[in-house]
Parts: sequence; C-alpha cells; structure tokens
Amino acid sequence: MGFSSLGFESKIGETSVRQDLARMRAGFIFYAQIEIDNLVFDMRRNALIKLSPTKIGDLNDDTERYNKLHDLILNLQNNTSVTSVDFSWISQLKDDHAKSIANILKTNRSILEIDLSHTNISDEAAGYLAKALDNNFTLLKLNLYQIFSNIENKNILTTINKLLARNQNLANLKKLEKEGCNVGKHIDLLLKNTYPSQSFFKSIARQDVP
Repeated sequence: MGFSSLGFESKIGETSVRQDLARMRAGFIFYAQIEIDNLVFDMRRNALIKLSPTKIGDLNDDTERYNKLHDLILNLQNNTSVTSVDFSWISQLKDDHAKSIANILKTNRSILEIDLSHTNISDEAAGYLAKALDNNFTLLKLNLYQIFSNIENKNILTTINKLLARNQNLANLKKLEKEGCNVGKHIDLLLKNTYPSQSFFKSIARQDVP
C-alpha cells in the first residue's frame, strides 16, 4: 500500500505548497520594505524626483502599510527634490495621510504633481488640501479621480480647480518673464489671488502685455 492511498502524499503536497507560498510572501514583504527604506533614504539626501511606493501593498498588514505611508509623507516635509508624488490605488491612504500632505503643501515648493486617485479620503480631507492650496503657488496637478465622485461638497472641487488654474497661469507667466516679457505686475495679481480674465491670458500668449 502506497503513501497516496493512505492520504500521506496529498498532505505532504499541501504542506509543501503552503511553505512555498509563505516563502514567497516573506520575499514580497522583504523587497517591499527595502523599496520603502530606499525611498526614504533617497528623499533624505534629496536624490529622488518621483515618489511612487509601488510595493507598499506587499507589506505585512494594514497597520504596517499605514505607518510606512505616514513615514514617507513626513519625509517630504524638508525635501526639495521630489516633484511628483504618486499614491494612487493605495487603499490604506486615509484622511490622516491627506491632512499631513496638506500641511506639507503649506511650505513645500518643489512638488508639482500629486496623484491621490482611488484612495480613501473624505470631504474633510479634501477640504484641507483645498485650504493648503490657497497659499501654495507651485502645485500644478492634483489628481483626485474616483474620490471626487464621493465628495458631496462641490465647492471643494471648484476651489481646488480654481487654485490649480491660478498656479498653472502663474507658471506660464513666470516662463514668459524669463523670456523677457514685462509681466511682473500680473504675477503680483495672481499671488494676491486676483484672477485675470481669459482675454488677458490670450494677450499674454501674443506677448502684447505692456
């Protein structure tokens, strides 16, 4: 009588599969931790341009993912090299994380793009981001796709879009200024949150501004 007839073979096979899966899982966790540690290291020495923790979902549990996200965000505070932040599809990103990002935006002037699409933030957190944008003149893109549909206060969306448009116009004006156009007073208007008309920007495009 063979092992298989006694059921030993199937049990041994199942144990082997479980062990292989456990080893694979441990490997995923190990490499995810290395990726995040490397990101933090690069941020601290201002050697990172895009922050995109793609392997954060491979960490051991939700608590670890939550804490690692928090660490990554805090390390943006004094960073001057990161221009793009991509936290899309990270379900562990909650309101606390979004509020921390909002606090960073109050002083950070290097981040140009943030992607928070398909994350779990509420109206309140989106409101914090909108408020932070009021005094941030450098962020050009803020992707909240699949979050907007859950935001009931549409004034938040209007405010965010308006402030992003202001920043994009300001970036265009500064580019023209470097090219020799006399646009200094119009930059001052934007910095005071005064929004010129569309005809004004058409004249800027033709470089007709006195």
